[in-house]
Amino acid sequence: NASFGIYFPKFTGTIYELLSAPVSTLEIVISYVGAAATKSVVIGLVILATANFFVPYQVQNWPAMLYFLVLTSVSFCLFGFITVALFAETINATIEDRGNDNIAAGIMTFVWPDITLYVVSILVAWFLIVFGIMHLAGALASPKVPWWWTQLLLGIADLVLGVWAVRSWERSLLTMVTLVGVWA
Repeated sequence: NASFGIYFPKFTGTIYELLSAPVSTLEIVISYVGAAATKSVVIGLVILATANFFVPYQVQNWPAMLYFLVLTSVSFCLFGFITVALFAETINATIEDRGNDNIAAGIMTFVWPDITLYVVSILVAWFLIVFGIMHLAGALASPKVPWWWTQLLLGIADLVLGVWAVRSWERSLLTMVTLVGVWA
């Protein structure tokens, strides 16, 4: 994803090559976010196709679904990129926690595929609501730092998407599949 794409070169020492290249900051951001969003869209579509083997579903409006997939992918990749810039010190714990949760969910999916997919999709919707509220509270209550409004936008996006998804398990499943692709 976008956050790992910018964070990894810092560890390998290749970030200096990027910073000395004759490209603007906007071009760097567009290239990282574009690459991560493209990967997210492809993975989201593969996961969407794979999920059909476990839970039969039918997409009613393909253009709207693809628009939602691309918009969500680009938004979350951009927020991931900005998150690294703002919270680079605590990003290791966040990546490890999300990785451990995803591994546990993957194992349970193989043991109980139908029930786990249903439960995890509902939990993703509630996860978005809870984290949306936390991001909103953090953005409004913490001292104002540069780019503080990105956390506010992330909270609004999480909350709106979570409320939309929690109203139906099919929406929760679509949201989960999309977010797994975005976070992959």
